[in-house]
Amino acid sequence: MGMTILRGPVKAMLQVVAALLLLFAEWGYEPLAALLSRLSRFFVFARLEAWMTSLPPYGALALFAAPAVCLIPVKLMALYLFATGHPASGVGLIIAAKIAGTAVVARIFMLVKPQLMEIGWFQRAHDRLIPWKERMFADIRASGVWRTGRIVRVEVKRSLNRSWISLLPQRRQAAAIFASARAEVARFIADLHRSLS
Repeated sequence: MGMTILRGPVKAMLQVVAALLLLFAEWGYEPLAALLSRLSRFFVFARLEAWMTSLPPYGALALFAAPAVCLIPVKLMALYLFATGHPASGVGLIIAAKIAGTAVVARIFMLVKPQLMEIGWFQRAHDRLIPWKERMFADIRASGVWRTGRIVRVEVKRSLNRSWISLLPQRRQAAAIFASARAEVARFIADLHRSLS
């Protein structure tokens, strides 16, 4: 009887956690990977990405696992911050590491996926995980928590857009002040340059 009473609240809590994970996966993973892909415009990053795509399958697997290994010291630092009475700093460090780690892993996966799919066990695991993940995400998207979250997101976005539009006169005024200040500084530098010549 006691466990039956807890089943509803526990299920609701798990749906909230799953919805938050899905939210991060949908709105974090791909945009972060796209953001990192912009770095490939720079020569050094373009060369690094070319090197990544030329790796053999198990080299690509080692590279794909590297961010998780590199984050261990960061997680230990966050644990230390928690232990020394700085929980907000610990949470901030974990969140920053999660965002950076997700961006790096997403970009690496996009680059080395063909090599990873040459590893038989990796491809089998991937082919089993993706349909399971899609079914789980479909269940989450059908939940009341997810639908409510989407409504809230739309309303927050509308509110932010209205706020941004209402600030247009102030933004124009600030831009004019900045332009005037920049012109004054340019005149001052030109006068200074002339007086020193």
